[in-house]
Amino acid sequence: QKDNQELWLRSLCVLREDVIQLLKLPLHIFWSHVIYDQKFHTLCDTFLRITPLIISESSHLLQNQLFQTFMELMFKVFLRIGTNKEAQYTKNRTYPDISPKAFADLLYDNYLFDLPKILDLCLIFSSNRNLLGEMLEGIFRKQRKYFYDIQELIRSTLSMLSKVSEEMGCGLKLGDEVLSPILLQDRPTQ
Repeated sequence: QKDNQELWLRSLCVLREDVIQLLKLPLHIFWSHVIYDQKFHTLCDTFLRITPLIISESSHLLQNQLFQTFMELMFKVFLRIGTNKEAQYTKNRTYPDISPKAFADLLYDNYLFDLPKILDLCLIFSSNRNLLGEMLEGIFRKQRKYFYDIQELIRSTLSMLSKVSEEMGCGLKLGDEVLSPILLQDRPTQ
């Protein structure tokens, strides 16, 4: 048990240093990692998958300063991706900002944010409402396709609840419209 914890803390130290270096990168290199680096995607996905479990279990890790620092750094990474405010992250500004259209397309077409990730971010970083709200507002304002995704999420959820209620004989009806879930890969691109 103690050996596992020490190994985990050493790994967290390495990850922390990697994230610190990532945040220092200039715009073009940072975004190359965000879009093309599979290890980066794995890190973000693992963080979003495991952190709610740590929070829900009131783990001693929440009291660990190293873990708290890592959470703050990951929040900064998501903020940098979600706000498109590169001036605050790069000291040597030799590259122009990403245009709003290109930014919107990068977010959506590369699945940098999707509804499950957004919900996880809300759960994990709810204590930082102002910055989280600013980030989410920017994401939804710049990429309107997320509104369609929310509509489809609600429609699919209601459809599944209707089917479950029918099978259970609960009699819940959603009107005359027959709803069916839509797969992520089948969503419209325009």
